[in-house]
Amino acid sequence: PGVVIINDDHKELDSPGTLESIRSAISEFPHVNVLTIIKAHNFDQELTMLKIGVKGVLLENFEQETLIDAIDYVASGGLWHRREIMEKFISEQLFFYKSREAEKNEFTI
Repeated sequence: PGVVIINDDHKELDSPGTLESIRSAISEFPHVNVLTIIKAHNFDQELTMLKIGVKGVLLENFEQETLIDAIDYVASGGLWHRREIMEKFISEQLFFYKSREAEKNEFTI
């Protein structure tokens, strides 16, 4: 399938079982695009989902057109995450990049 939709089924998304199920699905099918539907925004959990490879997160009670747009976008390889999640992820990656560059420069001097 182009997209696998995982609904939290009104369970706590931060339960190890849910995240482990997502990790398993992504590791077994690395080319599948996962879109997760959650009950409520949880910054840390959404960031974790992005880091483990979830391509999109939707808050339940979405409009039908939003679901269709999200599926189409994720199926084409795009990311469907809140801006705050993406900004935090990019900031972390830039920090790690700058740290690695600084270490390289220390060793070349």
